[in-house]
Amino acid sequence: MWRQRVGELQVLSGLETFKMQQWLRNIALVTGLLVSYAATSGVTQSGVTQCDRLATHPDDPDRNTAGLEHEEVNLGADEVACRAAVAADPRRAREHYHLARVLYYSGDRRRHERADDCR
Repeated sequence: MWRQRVGELQVLSGLETFKMQQWLRNIALVTGLLVSYAATSGVTQSGVTQCDRLATHPDDPDRNTAGLEHEEVNLGADEVACRAAVAADPRRAREHYHLARVLYYSGDRRRHERADDCR
């Protein structure tokens, strides 16, 4: 590899410059994919979803966030967040529980029972 020192800077050959550009492009692509995945998955690094933050009960022994009392639950926003979380990962029982809790609080027993049957 050919390098020439100019003052304190190193001048890279055309091939080295091309390799560096390819490497930086690949790093940018991987970073973009990771950021995109994190933004669309709804799950933070700690595994807490938006549904967890909006619908966890404070007395839940397995809670992963502080939790909200019945009066603090925003039924519309919570239902949307929990349905999205269930759709994103249907195997995660916690999201089904949160969705059933929100539907129970909404007073719609039929929808609550259907959510319970999804297990």
